[in-house]
Amino acid sequence: MAIQNVYIDESIGTATGSGTLADPWGTFVHGLGQISANSSGGTRINVRSGTSIVFNTSDSIGSLLTFSPSLEAPVIIQGYTSYSEDGGTFDFDMNQRTSGFCNVNNLSFMDGKIHNSAANGILGFNYNRACVNIHFTNHTATGTAGIYAHRGCAFINCRFDNMDYLYGYIVFPLHGTRFDGCFFDGTTGFGNNMAYSGDGGSSFVNNIFLVPSERTGSVGWSKCIYISMGNSTTPVRCVISNNTFFKQGKITSGDAITFQAGSGGSSETACVVTINLIEGFTNGINIGQNEDRLHVYAGNSFFDNTTD
Repeated sequence: MAIQNVYIDESIGTATGSGTLADPWGTFVHGLGQISANSSGGTRINVRSGTSIVFNTSDSIGSLLTFSPSLEAPVIIQGYTSYSEDGGTFDFDMNQRTSGFCNVNNLSFMDGKIHNSAANGILGFNYNRACVNIHFTNHTATGTAGIYAHRGCAFINCRFDNMDYLYGYIVFPLHGTRFDGCFFDGTTGFGNNMAYSGDGGSSFVNNIFLVPSERTGSVGWSKCIYISMGNSTTPVRCVISNNTFFKQGKITSGDAITFQAGSGGSSETACVVTINLIEGFTNGINIGQNEDRLHVYAGNSFFDNTTD
């Protein structure tokens, strides 16, 4: 089984090329329409660095591809400079789109920057996805989520910053979403919560959450990780381990981790919270009222919190 490599160079700017390294397709939109499914190893779409790809508000990965990625024929979109996997980074400008850019399954992103979306602009990181070495930034508008991610998506070595949302659900992980080695930089503006999770199965491991000394944005930060039942009746399960939560100076209120019962008929949570460093918060770990919980806490370190 071998992956199929195809190449796109947006700087060419025309609907030309054969999709090879020597003769890449000249635009991203044109190139996606030329690709066929490869059921013997999947397809890597190599997107050359150096030119920002500005999407129309109607563009979406699902509409541009001629097939639906599957477990047998997954798709990876990855940056390059001179050859495949050389560390080059693509640049996707969402052009303030509001929803539906990548709501197909079995599609992953590696080595790139995704920026300038509006509410729910990067929507639907669904089944069997991964985002590796992606910088998410400049998602500024009122709405419910900057990134809506669930059902087995993994974010690995990603950076999240300059996200300003009225309701603040910057990352909305459900059903097995994983964050590993990510950097949440709240000093450049975040909404109410850096990461909001409900309905079970999320994990936050080896991440850094950096919080400003003053609130910024439409509402202003109040929680790093907010675990809530929402309207679900499904018990929440999560792992929060080996993370660093650091707040620069004092603000009027704010939690590193909050567990909160929802309104869906069940308030049960069962989470493992271990080996985290939490410094400078009003509440290090805040357990909400009316919540049935079976949590495991071990090896956490608390410094300069009003309440650990």
